[in-house]
Amino acid sequence: MAGPPFQPKSLVADSSSLIYLAKSSIIRPFLQAFDVTIPPLVLRECVQDGYPGSNEIERLRKEGRLSVHPTGESVRALTILRGGEREVITLFYELRPDGILIDDGAGVKACRRRGIPFISALLIPSLLLLKKAIGVKEAEESLERVVEVGRYSQRVVFVARIVLSEACGLQTQS
Repeated sequence: MAGPPFQPKSLVADSSSLIYLAKSSIIRPFLQAFDVTIPPLVLRECVQDGYPGSNEIERLRKEGRLSVHPTGESVRALTILRGGEREVITLFYELRPDGILIDDGAGVKACRRRGIPFISALLIPSLLLLKKAIGVKEAEESLERVVEVGRYSQRVVFVARIVLSEACGLQTQS
């Protein structure tokens, strides 16, 4: 790898990514290290069905760690996307954060087509390690928990493990 991974400060996040981080017990350090905004529909998707981690997501929102911002007019070209993903990309265009946290396949493809910077929940342990928000052991354990709860191809998991390995190397050098 040519350098450290994309290191955003502000993100718009999708529900599946937040749920994966909540189930993996790293949503709190994530929301302490990043400025994260979600559209109202994403909040509903996170908490409506009582998913594991939904109570933690709602608690963090009430604490002010997770901002909810309404969206304006949806981007018309996003008709192939479902509600939450469409609103996340719309909110990205409205707020202009550093990128999007998204794990939905159609959403990732839409980001690629539009040149929108994005990351997956798999990279959050590495980014938290680089920000010194968690240690090496917690980053390694967190990545494995995200792998367990998420739906990722072996190739994507392999790349995430390489990124974490390199982040661990950078961490020990500093």
